[in-house]
Amino acid sequence: MLEIRNLYAGYFGSKVLQNITLECKEGITLVVGPNGAGKTTLVKSINGILRPVEGKINFNGTEIQNLSPFLISRLGISTVPERGHVFSNMTVIDNLRVAFEAIKQNSDFNEFLERIFSIFPDLKEKLNDKSNTLSGGQQQMLSIARAMATNPKMLIMDEPTTGLFPKLVKELVLKIEEISKNMPILLTEQNVLDVVPIARQVSIIESGKIVFSGKPEEVMKNPQIKNIYFGYREVE
Repeated sequence: MLEIRNLYAGYFGSKVLQNITLECKEGITLVVGPNGAGKTTLVKSINGILRPVEGKINFNGTEIQNLSPFLISRLGISTVPERGHVFSNMTVIDNLRVAFEAIKQNSDFNEFLERIFSIFPDLKEKLNDKSNTLSGGQQQMLSIARAMATNPKMLIMDEPTTGLFPKLVKELVLKIEEISKNMPILLTEQNVLDVVPIARQVSIIESGKIVFSGKPEEVMKNPQIKNIYFGYREVE
């Protein structure tokens, strides 16, 4: 569905990303790495916020590296940015309605709400509350739900568990895994221990370069990778 070939991207002439090649098909494609490795730059290059310097990005047969964020969204890619972004002075239902109506579609808003409530039942109880009264975890769930309101073909999530308590991280990871059964997800993360087990494919990025790609079990069996990313802890 999403193919990235020999991608170079950066800011003000610099190349933060160097020769990135990546595919995202079914399930969860996970990109992990430390702060400053280039994860968010990769997300911005895919969703059109940042124009790549070199390389190609193909989504369902269409090259998108030179398209605007709006056109990329119309093609079916929806993004959940790092730390999420909700309209704080609007209610939960209004946040969802604004996103739903942003792109003309044939589906019914109430049907969409039922799908969202089946994944995020907490939001149903907070439907008429202003989003700035929600907990951090609930705001992140709302951010993901809003990204789903455009009926996308694919979701990109940029470090969705950042700043959440461990219990909420585990809960959110289960929700992300459930969503991935119906659409592919490109997920960037630092919480390696929690997200590697739910991924189909894992790529490790360092200093703008992918230094390893493989299946989750290959990551877990690699002593050098475990030492660096798991802090010598055993992965269950």
